[in-house]
Amino acid sequence: MSELLTVKEAAALLRVKERTVLGYLRTGELEGVQMGTEGTGRRWRIRREALEHFIEAREKTKRKEG
Repeated sequence: MSELLTVKEAAALLRVKERTVLGYLRTGELEGVQMGTEGTGRRWRIRREALEHFIEAREKTKRKEG
């Protein structure tokens, strides 16, 4: 099983704010899963591979634009 990251850990790796990572998760730009049940404050988890894929996709987009 691959490593699961918290929103805080993913934000630190991307060097962005946690709310930015949450935005990527909500729009589907970054793949993640919500752990827990409704009413208990679901927590997002991101597979390290999904974060790496997200970074690669963003780099490709920037190369095309630049």
